[in-house]
Amino acid sequence: MNNFVWATAEERGNFRAVVNKFKDYCQPLKNITIERFNFNSIVQREGETFDSFVTELQNKTATPVSLVH
Repeated sequence: MNNFVWATAEERGNFRAVVNKFKDYCQPLKNITIERFNFNSIVQREGETFDSFVTELQNKTATPVSLVH
């Protein structure tokens, strides 16, 4: 908690602000290169319906990672 950067001294004592700082700190970083590779590797499998394939693509694009550079 002592290593967090606070905008104001009041924010440091605010419980919700402290919880948000911990959430931000504990959230894992995304490897954009790997995420792009995984997305670009998606292919329609044999026997997979087109609707199922499109749903998989939509689920992957819903991931909050920038796939466009």
